[in-house]
Amino acid sequence: MLSDSTSEDNSAEDDNGTEQELRVLLYHKIYLIMGLLMMLICILLGLLMMMEKFYKMEKCSKIMKKGILLILFLFASLVFVGFIQAKDLVSESGVIYSDRILEQFDKIRGTNETFVDVIIHPKDVSYKEKIISDLSSREVGRIVNRDISEFFSAKITEEVFFELLEDDRIKSIYYNAPIELTLEESAQLINADDVWSSGYTGEGIKVCIIDSGIDTDHPNLPTPIAEQCYVSGNGCPNGLSSDNSAEDDNGHGTRVAGVIASQDLFDHGIAHDADLYVVRVTNSEGQGILADVANAIDWCRNQEVDVISMSLQKGNVINDHLLI
Repeated sequence: MLSDSTSEDNSAEDDNGTEQELRVLLYHKIYLIMGLLMMLICILLGLLMMMEKFYKMEKCSKIMKKGILLILFLFASLVFVGFIQAKDLVSESGVIYSDRILEQFDKIRGTNETFVDVIIHPKDVSYKEKIISDLSSREVGRIVNRDISEFFSAKITEEVFFELLEDDRIKSIYYNAPIELTLEESAQLINADDVWSSGYTGEGIKVCIIDSGIDTDHPNLPTPIAEQCYVSGNGCPNGLSSDNSAEDDNGHGTRVAGVIASQDLFDHGIAHDADLYVVRVTNSEGQGILADVANAIDWCRNQEVDVISMSLQKGNVINDHLLI
């Protein structure tokens, strides 16, 4: 667990952190080598099967051998892909974590950056405040904790990350990935006219939009039943990290709301009679982080909505002013 320590303890912790990092990297290399060896074995088996052509064998036997080879090849391929694509690892203390965190630390090594943004999920919500208190005494960046969710996010150093891997109060640690807005054509693709003619207009349906917010003064949009904002780095309309206003200063969320619930007589929304609930999770540039989206999902669930709409994609590097 995180705690104050003497210089000797700090030295020991540094050694433990380095040892843990080397162990994780070693595991990665072992997995890669095992996968490559299995692929090599399958290739060799394939070559042997080809050599069998020089010998007289019954046709049935050849088919069986080819079938066995195919099964082995597919199995090895799946195992290999699994090792390469695996994102979740487990520390010796049982903490589940994403290898994307290690990738991010590798990227910033040798630069002026020291923090990686992560999502920390305690084993029990009763541990959350104490873990945050312990983290606050260490070298960390921004910590975002909202009562609506059991997890919290924090910008931490690599040293603190490896300490957290040994904290038996923690269930999992994931990379707090950046997200960006995206929107594709939709109404024309789903033949909405046919649905409307059958009497389905969204009446009585609660739709929660997680996006850049909504223009509450737009003449063709209904007034939302409820609004909320979660934008870490004080990106909400009130200048804080959360707000009960989801006013849109990007425009994307307003367009999404129009696709769903536009009241325009000549350009109806797909579910134009639905009740709207709106959560803003991005700044004016349409950028945000995964933890805020997760908070927004929890908020929508608490409103007992029927549908959650998200037009998001994996983002790139987010401006420092958003995350600091």
